[in-house]
Amino acid sequence: MNNPYYCHVFPSMTELKEPPVMLTSIGRESRFGNDYYFDNIDRQMKGYLFQYTLSGSGVLYVGSAKKIVNKGQALFIPIPSDTKYFCNSDSREPWDFIFIHIKADCLAEYCNQIYAKCGNILSLDIDSFPIKLLFDISNQTQNGHINNFNTGSRLAFEFITKLYDYYFDNSEIYSKRNRDIIAILETSYKEIDGISAIADKFQISPSHLTREFVSEVGTTPVKYLTKVRILHAKDLLLHSDKTVGEIAQECGYDQTNYFCKIFKKTVGQTPLQYRNFLS
Repeated sequence: MNNPYYCHVFPSMTELKEPPVMLTSIGRESRFGNDYYFDNIDRQMKGYLFQYTLSGSGVLYVGSAKKIVNKGQALFIPIPSDTKYFCNSDSREPWDFIFIHIKADCLAEYCNQIYAKCGNILSLDIDSFPIKLLFDISNQTQNGHINNFNTGSRLAFEFITKLYDYYFDNSEIYSKRNRDIIAILETSYKEIDGISAIADKFQISPSHLTREFVSEVGTTPVKYLTKVRILHAKDLLLHSDKTVGEIAQECGYDQTNYFCKIFKKTVGQTPLQYRNFLS
């Protein structure tokens, strides 16, 4: 397997002077001691930093307010800002984290609403969709799959909007029923046996459910479910020793051959090709 610790800085785009979204850097680091310290008040690295703690802990100051960033939490801050972050000297473990930095003025409203609701310390389960997506972007970067500006920009935009969705459940965009359907798709993807079973929960027909879902979400429930399942499958392929058959079961596919067919159609590689290429 690849060394999990790295930092990748993307080159600036030359064609556009002010691109609306820019993935500027991403990586994973393990830090311990006083040598890791950032004061962001005059920092030139403009944009938004999301830094998720995998183990250990860090310290974030927002103005004079001290906050501890524990396992399962992320600091999420604009830069420049009156913030500082550094290793927690009271922790016996290194601060192990994965981070992404995005420059995107067009996403300021999303970020500001997250700050207004949650502050600068966000709690997310490691199996949550935004964190799975972050690991996927990281894996693609580390292995050379993000090789053009537009791909990075698209993924950066998707990450911020999915982070927003995680806390707001699309409250200003989707109906309550579609929010509930998304929650089922993202949390019960292993057990779902067809859209008909979900439609029955809401006492509507599958065709009615699909029409409503597509009109708001922009994709069908089946495609949304496939995206969730494949994202979890990619994570298991890279971070577990489970067989392809076991992973298929974990992600809600009873037949391994069918899982392999869907995976290749979605990713462009078979599960084993994906695992071996990135290992």
